[in-house]
Amino acid sequence: MKNKKNLEGNSGLIIVLVVLVVLLGAGGLVFLSKQVSNNKNSNSFQLPFAQTPYDKLLSALEKTSSAKTLYAEYRNKVISSISQSKTGVTQTLSNNVDGSISGSTDGKTGQAEMKIWSDLAPDRSIMVSVVNTENGDWYVKNAASPKWQKFTKEEYKKQTESSPTDASLYGLNILGTLFAENQALLKSVKKDTVESLGKETADATTYSKYRVEISTPDFINALSTDKDRTPNEVNDSKTILQNSVLSAIFYVEDSTNYVKKLHVEAKKLQQIPNAQADQLGIRTTHDITLDADLSRFNVATNISAPDVKDVLGVSTKLQKITLPQ
Repeated sequence: MKNKKNLEGNSGLIIVLVVLVVLLGAGGLVFLSKQVSNNKNSNSFQLPFAQTPYDKLLSALEKTSSAKTLYAEYRNKVISSISQSKTGVTQTLSNNVDGSISGSTDGKTGQAEMKIWSDLAPDRSIMVSVVNTENGDWYVKNAASPKWQKFTKEEYKKQTESSPTDASLYGLNILGTLFAENQALLKSVKKDTVESLGKETADATTYSKYRVEISTPDFINALSTDKDRTPNEVNDSKTILQNSVLSAIFYVEDSTNYVKKLHVEAKKLQQIPNAQADQLGIRTTHDITLDADLSRFNVATNISAPDVKDVLGVSTKLQKITLPQ
């Protein structure tokens, strides 16, 4: 979180999870009633408007947003461009963040598994597990710590506020809105950009596909209305997204009308520089591609704290981990 290669155990990892989401919704069929009178015994009938792609997509988002729990498997490709103004040299790095998230769609409980690895060294991956429970406690475990580190709600908040959001992990912040009350991803769809891409069949399942653009101002505004988001998180998002271009493809399963797949492209995400980067004139931007499969709508998650014998105790400092080089 401090530069393009470092991830802060909870501000780059858990920020990933602290931001857990819900889907938005609204929609339905609109009908036009037309009265036709030929004489005093006139007949009336209803003629439906043709549904636009936006109308059809909204009905799926509405149903998806009504789910109380959710499971997501995700894959992130992160292309980072690191430029140094003093030398004019730009370096490009390619990294990956894959894993799963499950939990309630109000952000109260959740658990996640995360694998972070570089294309240059796929055998040097970092595995991270995170659990948050209904009482607000957080538990983190990675390869450097065979036992869980526990953070109270207050300590967790203090840690997340003390470090800037890592823009290289922002794809997970976007996905995380599916497990939070802010519903930012789906609340920021630009209505006039919704385009139907037709049907796609895979594994005997047929999907209706829709391409959309995401409004950055609407996305940030949705975050700001979430009582679980800190002002620092919202301000970080403003910085990260200030020059960004966001778009998505939603895959709606025809048989259930749930959004079952997501493809999100986030371009030109701005890394928040630290003092050393400023001194060296280093600026980093990220292009992120996020793919996620959604399932287990309204299925009980049974998330609970790890066994006490596997917990180190209450921690006051999140452990920093380094992205594979």
